[in-house]
Amino acid sequence: LFDDANRQVEEVCGQLKGIPELEGGFDAVGLSQGGLFLRAYAERCNDPPMRRLVTLGTPHQGVARPPGCSEDQDDLRCRALERIVEAAAYSRLAGRVIPAQYYKNPADLQRYHRYNRFLQDINNEWLEEGKRDAAYKERLGSLDRFVMYRFADDDIIIPSESTWFGWYEDEKAVPLRELPMFTEDWIGLARLE
Repeated sequence: LFDDANRQVEEVCGQLKGIPELEGGFDAVGLSQGGLFLRAYAERCNDPPMRRLVTLGTPHQGVARPPGCSEDQDDLRCRALERIVEAAAYSRLAGRVIPAQYYKNPADLQRYHRYNRFLQDINNEWLEEGKRDAAYKERLGSLDRFVMYRFADDDIIIPSESTWFGWYEDEKAVPLRELPMFTEDWIGLARLE
């Protein structure tokens, strides 16, 4: 819960490389943020190689609201939680609170692009010309399979479409295939399909 996601992924890259039994490759299953970390591993190092990745309820495009605060819920508790989450995500705390490192306010993407160093990176969402890492696309695109499960009544990952890389455009959740991440194939998802 409290750490730097980038540091954790780097540490896991080193740990897995030192396990001789994994040299021929391995399959991985990740639940929620564990799926994000495994995908980051596949994109950033993937040595030893991950063959298949299965994610369950993973916020691949991030979360826009605190758990239990759906789009149609506007109570005092949710408004207070939203202010706390946004303050943490777009501050120096973001590098110390794991969930803040995959928070993405669709109404304030400018601050997301300014402060987020984990989710923005593994999604290759960089706005600066030439900053997208082509190796991420190659590594993730080299998986034999990438399976993403979405829970039907998910009130933790908001929007739940994020578990399939969907995200908001004009305040409406849009499927992955309609987003530049897929049409321009930023991380290899079109290639995998």
